[in-house]
Amino acid sequence: MNKTRSTTITLLSLVALGFTMLTNARAEDGPPPKGWGGTSLREYKRGVDPEVQRNGQPSAFIESAKGNAESFGTMTKGFSAADYVGKRVRFKGAIKTRDVSGNGAGLWLRIDSADKRPLGFDNMAKRSVTGTTDWTDVSIVLDVPSDADVIMMGALLVGKGRMWVNSLSFEVVDKSVAVTAKFEPLVLPKSPGKLDFTE
Repeated sequence: MNKTRSTTITLLSLVALGFTMLTNARAEDGPPPKGWGGTSLREYKRGVDPEVQRNGQPSAFIESAKGNAESFGTMTKGFSAADYVGKRVRFKGAIKTRDVSGNGAGLWLRIDSADKRPLGFDNMAKRSVTGTTDWTDVSIVLDVPSDADVIMMGALLVGKGRMWVNSLSFEVVDKSVAVTAKFEPLVLPKSPGKLDFTE
């Protein structure tokens, strides 16, 4: 093989390697999966991981970037509560984790009024998934009150590590299924009250 041909093959190989790395970087650092929003904090990345599957389907992931995240990363989807008012709903899925520390990985579900008041909320704070785990089935069950307007839901990673989420579903359940969190709406006082610092 002559020197010119050898150099050409080497350059083409480097270009191919660079293109592969760039493509992989876009897959890793790109936007959340289609139809999903979420945080755009630099401390976290999210996307679709075709290599980690469940039941033949690729998974979405959230990962702390550079292993130094002390905040949180999310995937988010919102929709009208109109068809669910007065009903009990369940958001469920499966979570897999690698080296997750901090407050951990989970799903989250929030119900808001038209004026953006939270009417129901559960982020699995007391039952999050940490460490390195295989697929764990998790769920959130909440009641949708009469003044509900919007339902928000998604996946959440608080702390370091990487989480995958798969097999998501949202459904109406009957009242025999217990709610996973009881939400007490914030009741504000009618006036500011005392503004000095005397007792």
